[in-house]
Amino acid sequence: MSKYAIIIDVDAPPALVAYEGFAGLKKQLGIDMAEVACRPAIADFRAIMLVDEEGLLKGGPEYNALATAITAHAEWPNDIVGPAAILGDDGEDICGLTAEQAQEVIKLLDALQGKEVDNETVQG
Repeated sequence: MSKYAIIIDVDAPPALVAYEGFAGLKKQLGIDMAEVACRPAIADFRAIMLVDEEGLLKGGPEYNALATAITAHAEWPNDIVGPAAILGDDGEDICGLTAEQAQEVIKLLDALQGKEVDNETVQG
């Protein structure tokens, strides 16, 4: 079964990508260290949003309005800079999203930004 992550970048629409582990995700985000920005409840599952731990230290960090909106939705309000990723949270570790969970994240992102998410066809 395929697993997914949703990447929310500053200068591109959110993208559905294959989740191939934490190291691969950090590479896709272009970061060295990740931190938890919030743990939103989406539909009937727990999610986790990771961001660049060093985002504010980098030259010219750019505000990520959509990722910031997710923290407000999760009632963990934070101003987010740089890229972010939404994954699953199984209570003990991060995990990739199922196809159904990815669709629920996409619905939330659509509602928060009023646009379509750039994604591949999600199949279970």
